Formats: sequence, C-alpha cells, structure tokens
Amino acid sequence: MNKSESLYPQTLWDHEYHDHQFELPREGDQVRIWLENAISNFPIARDAKGLLTCLEIGCFPGRYLAVMGQKGFELSGIDQTPRVTSDMPAWLKSHSFSLGEITRGDFFEYQPKHKFDVVYSVGFLEHFTDWSKVLIKHCDWVKSDGLLLIIVPNFQGWFQKLFHRIFDRENMDRHCVDSMNPYAWVPIVESQGFQVLECGYFDKLDFWIGCQRQPLLKKIIFWGIRAIKPVFKILTPRRSRAFSPYCGLIAKKLSKSDL
Repeated sequence: MNKSESLYPQTLWDHEYHDHQFELPREGDQVRIWLENAISNFPIARDAKGLLTCLEIGCFPGRYLAVMGQKGFELSGIDQTPRVTSDMPAWLKSHSFSLGEITRGDFFEYQPKHKFDVVYSVGFLEHFTDWSKVLIKHCDWVKSDGLLLIIVPNFQGWFQKLFHRIFDRENMDRHCVDSMNPYAWVPIVESQGFQVLECGYFDKLDFWIGCQRQPLLKKIIFWGIRAIKPVFKILTPRRSRAFSPYCGLIAKKLSKSDL
C-alpha cells in the first residue's frame, strides 16, 4: 500500500500532545460506552492461553487502550507522536495492563508480528482522503472471528456540517467529511471477508471545536449555543445522522467455515 498524507499534519499532533496529561476517559464518555458495549455485545473467545489481543491505530494518548485494558485485553498500538513510546507505556503499566507491541511508526509501513482479536481506531480514518484504502489496511490485521471497530466524528449530517463550517472551519478542513458515512464502509469491509454486525450514528447531540482564532461575535454565539445544548440533547434523537456526534461500525472477520 502506498503511503498517504494525512490532512492533519503530524507536527500539529506533536504540538498538541507535548504536555498532555494521561487520564482514563470519564464514565460517561460516549466513545468509551460504545467500545464497552461492542465488546460486551459481541464477545470473542479467548485463545488456548486465555489471551485476548487488541490493536489501536492512532493510539496516543492511550485513553481508549486503557478501556480495552480494563476489559482484559493485551494492548498494542501504533502512533507517530514521540510520547507514544517514551511516556505512554509507563502510564499503561501503572494501571497493571498487559502490553503487547507499542510502536512509534508510520501506519502505512507497519507490519505487526501477528493478527489481533480486535483492531480499532477512534478518529483516525477521517484524516485521509483515500480513506477506503486506510479502512482496508485495518481489515488486514484482524484474526478470523475477530472484530473490527471503527469510530469517526460526524461532520456530515446537516446540523453537524453547518455547525463545524461556521464555528470550526479550520479544524473541519483537516478532516475528510466524505469518509464520515458509515454505510459507505459496509461494502468495503464485506469485500474483505467481514460480516457487519452494527453500523450507524450514535449518541445524543454533542459538538466541540478545535483550537483556532475566532471573532468575538462568533465566540459569543458559540457560547450561547453551548449554554442551551442540554435542551437540544433532550429534543434530538439519540441515533441521528443530523445531530449525533459520532458514527461507528462493528464487523466480524468471518472464518473459512462461515464463508
């Protein structure tokens, strides 16, 4: 697979993560809940040694690796930011998680030593215009009967697209909005020998903006919208292309006996 350039330059990631403080995601974190439900609803058989393995692509700062560690997985991950190997493993070990391969390197050149029971990424796919090739590479590393889990933010529904275009344009331009359609992922993963178990948009209305300069008037309007967000969350549906903040897919790699 030819190397692809990310829409989000690595130098920006490195700057943002330079002083990052490691922490577990809060109990109400929407992505955490989605991951935990995926593992609970679609359990995977342990191997003869009682081991379950996972690989997170774009794994720094490790908060969701920690969620998988709490679920009993041996943790592997790859990222390019320097602290992924200098600092993150020690933090994970401080929580008594079992570590596999934590690698600093290029996703497109990465060759793991083995396949994994779960391969997943959170907010990775959407940074590439050739996202379909990135998705296929995720599929390559999943064991038979293992799970593929993909989560990206939703900037494609009409409300989310309008909101980010007005208040978050600089950050939005670093994302491939065309990738934020989970139903477009389905034929791709099915062509790689997977059965899609769940696909769609998830959770109640939420939104955020990246770090960028804003005119004062725009800041005031944003603060006003944020202040009434709890009301919007009550009035809008939980699984909505227009309003939900995330979209995701759960797929199982079929064994030869299933094909």
